[in-house]
Amino acid sequence: MPIPLTTSYEEITCKLDEYVQECTAVAADTTHGYKKKEAALRADGAIRLWMTLFVGEAARLAPDMRKRVEHDLVRLREIVQNIPIDE
Repeated sequence: MPIPLTTSYEEITCKLDEYVQECTAVAADTTHGYKKKEAALRADGAIRLWMTLFVGEAARLAPDMRKRVEHDLVRLREIVQNIPIDE
């Protein structure tokens, strides 16, 4: 049975956004390189799971919802890419 994307999308994306922000905060609060890398990897893994759930299905969605999924993907990936891990 397929996931009802319009309802699940809101809830899951909100939780993912919170998790990515938490990972970013952990990375910002530590001076240990391994903790920064771990936080970045956790956030990246969560985004990859989100991509598995929604990005593949986006092709079947209405154009406005598809653009929203693409926008959220770019926004979340930028957050993870900006986690400073080489300090």
